[in-house]
Amino acid sequence: LNDAPVAAAVLGALWWMAASKGRRGAMATWLPIGLIVGAAVGLKLTAAIYAIGFIAAACFAGPMRQLPARIASLGIGGVVASALTAGPWMWTLWKLYENPLFPYFNQVFQSPYALPLAWNDTRFLPTGVADALLAPLRLLRNSSEFSEVKLTDPRLFLGLLALGGITVATWRGKAGGIDERGGRGGLLIPLVAFCVSSYVVWLLGYSIYRYLLPLEVLFS
Repeated sequence: LNDAPVAAAVLGALWWMAASKGRRGAMATWLPIGLIVGAAVGLKLTAAIYAIGFIAAACFAGPMRQLPARIASLGIGGVVASALTAGPWMWTLWKLYENPLFPYFNQVFQSPYALPLAWNDTRFLPTGVADALLAPLRLLRNSSEFSEVKLTDPRLFLGLLALGGITVATWRGKAGGIDERGGRGGLLIPLVAFCVSSYVVWLLGYSIYRYLLPLEVLFS
């Protein structure tokens, strides 16, 4: 399963983003984040959830004129690190099965060694809009709706409430000074962008609770 190393990498990258707080340049901040998260994606592809989250965070992490530099630094780090950690295995799969992600995405690569299907696990995906919107509340009851075994966990629900409360309090001036250089809420907006986008991608792509471990720990 190995979701804990992915969570450790994501939380380490989040710490680097928070510790930078605008004091480092775009490359010094976002290249290490790209390297860390890219390595995690190469080791377990489901970490791509959080790669998208960091792209969203980078969009709000400073002046718009520096956005290309932030995205480029993040992308370069991500591509290089994921190529190092996944490249040898993907090349092996390509030589053996003509699909570097075998058996996944076989509707694209058309390997003759598997049916031309996506092979993604759809057991836990929401069945409609209401199902998706109520996911944090559905996790409050003991069920197997989000996991291979039964679980109940309030941390997603409480964490989203806390994140919303912190956001409202910050913008009302009750919790200012989060980022000395970026002004009130300078760090909060990238963090909210990261959490919301990662959560939405997880919800619509997998809805398997163990993939949400980084947000579970953060929301604790």
